[in-house]
Amino acid sequence: MKLTANIFSLLAIFGFIFFTGCEEVDDPYSHIDEVIDDFGDPAFNDTNWNDTNFTGRVIMLEDFTGHTCHNCPRGTDIGEDLMELHPDNLIVTAIHNSDGFSKPELPKYPANFETETGENIRLNFGLNFFPIAMINRHDFNGNNSRGVSVELWTDYVNQLLDDPQYMDPSLDIDYMLIYNTENRLLRIFPKVSVNKAISGDVYLNVFIAENGIVSPQKDSRYNPEYIEDYVHNHMLRAGFEQNEVGVPIFSSPQAGEVYRNDNVATADYIIDNEWIVDSMDVIVYAYNLDSQEILQVSKTKIIKE
Repeated sequence: MKLTANIFSLLAIFGFIFFTGCEEVDDPYSHIDEVIDDFGDPAFNDTNWNDTNFTGRVIMLEDFTGHTCHNCPRGTDIGEDLMELHPDNLIVTAIHNSDGFSKPELPKYPANFETETGENIRLNFGLNFFPIAMINRHDFNGNNSRGVSVELWTDYVNQLLDDPQYMDPSLDIDYMLIYNTENRLLRIFPKVSVNKAISGDVYLNVFIAENGIVSPQKDSRYNPEYIEDYVHNHMLRAGFEQNEVGVPIFSSPQAGEVYRNDNVATADYIIDNEWIVDSMDVIVYAYNLDSQEILQVSKTKIIKE
């Protein structure tokens, strides 16, 4: 799902431009000379891009966790193992909203990693025990319960991966990122292509996740269970636009329809000064508003090495 951008020249004050997508196509942004917005007129010059040949569906596992949830690191490790086994097909987001388990607890657990987006998602889907995950927000049991207990994560991920019809993507997501190093503004310019007809409204949303955050964590597999230098990865920092809601891009689209807006960013966000941009990923996903199922997801680093 990752694209590599070869950048020949770009006005320095507008940071870095990257692309990501699910299919190999001609550069959809080659005609752009400038994008006008409230923050200035970034110009694009001789920008080329390409991607891998991967064209499949990607699954997102949303891991609801917390630093005083002593069983949650077990779930974290399962998610890491699954990503290692399926690097092209699986993305994990760690959401530190687990009711009381994610609250600051002084003096040992002073951090507050909760997000408004994560809390809205937890409440909307009625997630009340932890560790718990949603896997593409899929309704595995047909009872509208999306939370999956940790013992079933591997089985349910494999269930989806082994279904060729499910893994045939209904959407392809390509997008351009602009990160302005001066004002820390991140902008998303997506191109979403419909591969097959979809019934219902389709919304696009963006997560920002940070890696390598060192902060205490309880882990029941150790004695004592207090781990002072625990490393938190894939941590949700923010969701935009409209937190967990996103923006509408299609209504019951047919195959061949395309969503793209080259003149106005579909989503933008000012990154907090305390977050380490070099360690951050952008996760763009589309979901069906009626079924709540995630249809496609893509991830890339804000700043590539």
